Amino acid sequence: MISSFRMHEPETVADAVALLGQHGVDSTLYAGGTELLLAMKEGLLRYEHLANLKTVSGSDDLEYDHSSREFHIGPAVTHRALELSPEIAARFPPLSPQPNTTWRT
Repeated sequence: MISSFRMHEPETVADAVALLGQHGVDSTLYAGGTELLLAMKEGLLRYEHLANLKTVSGSDDLEYDHSSREFHIGPAVTHRALELSPEIAARFPPLSPQPNTTWRT
């Protein structure tokens, strides 16, 4: 059984950082968190406060910085968004499915 916790919904990165500072080791960041919640349910991890990064403005941004040649991938960017991104396909083709690719499971 998962122990009780409070879910916080910060609007900015500064708010999320302040929350971590306020609650210290009793808090962590959450951005989907399936694995985190399973670990908490099994008693492997325990946090009293979770900061939901999905509510942070821009957390789902996927941007390529041409000057530094770096991708900035927000914590709420989905695998599907990465898969369908034209920027990813152009610069990192192995990360994008090729046309007419058949996926095997």
